[in-house]
Amino acid sequence: MASVSAPNPVIVYDMPMMSKFVTDFYEKKVKELKSIQARHLATVKLGEIESKDSGAGAAIHPAADRDSDDEAEGKTKFTEIVNEVEEEARKVAEPSGENKAAAALEKVFTQEETEESEEAEMETESGPSTNTC
Repeated sequence: MASVSAPNPVIVYDMPMMSKFVTDFYEKKVKELKSIQARHLATVKLGEIESKDSGAGAAIHPAADRDSDDEAEGKTKFTEIVNEVEEEARKVAEPSGENKAAAALEKVFTQEETEESEEAEMETESGPSTNTC
């Protein structure tokens, strides 16, 4: 359970009541601060208050910043668009080592088949061979 220093909780029934409560609360706080300030100034004579700030690390006025609130200022906001389909096509265009070996074997076998088929065609064109040994 939270430790609350408020004497009694305030129950707010609607927004106008909340608005009045907040206004009254801040008016009361401002009056208290003004009375504290008046008591402090009564004890201090004019010109006695010296600045404790040496100038190092002085506060920066928030309006001194540029108009842009963009955190990425100075950075490129747009990245280069890369066409992934073309990259994949380039990758696929070069066959792997296994595919190269398979293509070479296929080429060898197709050459042998074409040679055999050419020999068979030559035999059919010249007629049956009558080799008698």
